[in-house]
Amino acid sequence: AYVPLPAPAFYLGHNIVTNAGDIWYARKAGGSSYFTVAGMRLGTGTATPTKTSTDVTTAISAGSVAIDNGYPKVDDDDTDNASFASADSNTWRCSFGTGVANSNNISEGAIVATTLTSPGTALTHFLFGTAFNKTSADTLKVFVNQNLSGI
Repeated sequence: AYVPLPAPAFYLGHNIVTNAGDIWYARKAGGSSYFTVAGMRLGTGTATPTKTSTDVTTAISAGSVAIDNGYPKVDDDDTDNASFASADSNTWRCSFGTGVANSNNISEGAIVATTLTSPGTALTHFLFGTAFNKTSADTLKVFVNQNLSGI
């Protein structure tokens, strides 16, 4: 996952597809569904994401948004993601406006089944490479590019 910030700045991090995410991808490939992916939640926790993660570890109040229209997609055409998108990468994108996720030390995110409190199911949980602050003057666009390796 990475976050373009003013200028733009990029903070690379690592994400893990959870056990529920593995099932989601397998069923999606088979033409069925496991759960509906609703959006992304941001948090300030620093615990290492695991295969059993179900959400961020420390959620930010008002720190959730829906997945952007048209996502996920393969070979993302958003120019902010040009260095990271590819034909074998599944990209999720969420855009946080000025009134959303305003917090210090944003360090984690999760793509979840519901953006409400305690979603209980996460497709992926990730840490940003560097914590950052977001104020009411900032917008934020988060991309999660997944190359499924089977590991």
